[in-house]
Amino acid sequence: MIQLSRPQEARILGLMSGTSCDGLDLALVRFGPGPGDWEMEAFQESVYPKDFRQQLLQAEALQLPGLSALHALIADESAERIRDFLNHRATPDLVVSHGQTLWHAPAAFGERGGHTLQLGDGDRLSALLDLPVLWNLRSADMALGGQGAPLVPVADQFLLGRHAPLWLLNIGGISNLTGLGPDGELLGLDVGPGNCLLDRWVEYRTQGRESCDRDGVFSAAGCPDGAVVAAMVEACRPEPGRSLAREGFDLPFLHRFLSPDCSLEDGAATLVSVTVQLIREAIERESLAANRLLLAGGGERNPSLMLCLTVALPDLEVSSLATLGLPPEAREAVCFAALGWLYLQGKAANDPTQTGASRPLRLGSLALPL
Repeated sequence: MIQLSRPQEARILGLMSGTSCDGLDLALVRFGPGPGDWEMEAFQESVYPKDFRQQLLQAEALQLPGLSALHALIADESAERIRDFLNHRATPDLVVSHGQTLWHAPAAFGERGGHTLQLGDGDRLSALLDLPVLWNLRSADMALGGQGAPLVPVADQFLLGRHAPLWLLNIGGISNLTGLGPDGELLGLDVGPGNCLLDRWVEYRTQGRESCDRDGVFSAAGCPDGAVVAAMVEACRPEPGRSLAREGFDLPFLHRFLSPDCSLEDGAATLVSVTVQLIREAIERESLAANRLLLAGGGERNPSLMLCLTVALPDLEVSSLATLGLPPEAREAVCFAALGWLYLQGKAANDPTQTGASRPLRLGSLALPL
């Protein structure tokens, strides 16, 4: 095991399971020996079985015994996928696990009282792997009045700051933006629902046969309802400085706006338009001198969504994060590996101007092998 305090080099495995609950992303990243040196050595998307994904999506309805069992089960499932991933690969010095967000309820920006819960027992995972595991990365920021998010912008700045100025847009279950300015400025904000409403609509309309708008086929074939788009944007627009989770963006929410006779295609086109308009508004509110927008997350694979963004943001060059050599689907897992590197270096991983915490903090709880 390497020294876990300011090592010159480290190999770190970053794990990310987002609000879409569709699988576990694993990125093996080598850091050092130079201060900004890093290289992604391997990446894999491990898709969850349909029944396990449904357990995660329905976890809010569980009683305490079920929640406790799921907390352990997520660690077990993660360990199994990690072992498969690391077969014939170098063993990491540290595993960084975001866990599966079950509930995220921040207080007002800068005020204490918020709470968050990511399932996936880090101590159990450490024991199963016989490796150090950094987990519970959001709680400390929230304890000091922060939103517990966004955390990725600090990692983005470490990993990609040399490519500034630019916007980085992740369209997962929730859409979020990082802005890297020409003079070191850093912005991070949640924008609104990304794929979570679209995924729910497709699942509902196809009776579970499809789980997403694959290749943008449904949204490209539909026509958005302008009045519904305007109403949904108003309902989905986050308060300034407020972080978001998928709670509340569910079927009952959709049924408030999309009528029972709305077709699969028109509903999908409407929801894509909602996502795009929220992104456009967020970028236009900020005064960042950047003319590039690089996309990551599941939305990057939706050509219909990409086209709508290009049309809505004519002053920006819209392209994939892959243009910088980082696969867009790997971005968040790589970012959490970077947060682990910052932890080992004794550095803060939150930006109080973005999260609202009272001071910079080293984030995470470290579980050591038993």
